[in-house]
Amino acid sequence: MLLAAQALPEMLSPRQAPSRHMERPGTTVAYTTEAVASVESVDQQTREMLLRGAGGRLFAVKAGPAVENLARVKSGDRVVVRYVEALAASLAKPGQGAAAL
Repeated sequence: MLLAAQALPEMLSPRQAPSRHMERPGTTVAYTTEAVASVESVDQQTREMLLRGAGGRLFAVKAGPAVENLARVKSGDRVVVRYVEALAASLAKPGQGAAAL
């Protein structure tokens, strides 16, 4: 079973037109990671799941809208999760304040 965890679509969407604050020098770095995990718990209402990775570490994910079979996922299932970690940074002169990315 493959689940796509909801990530930062507002930062990663290629269709997004640059806003005024993004005209400053900056960069965005994103990494896609795939992990095999065991389901500890599932909240069907919020679509949040608590998973235990191969090393025993617990982590929480929110199943994105592409996950159509979430109702069948239960505690004890083994799943493959693909998620995106992203970092965005921009430069601003002193006194200009930080821009929301």
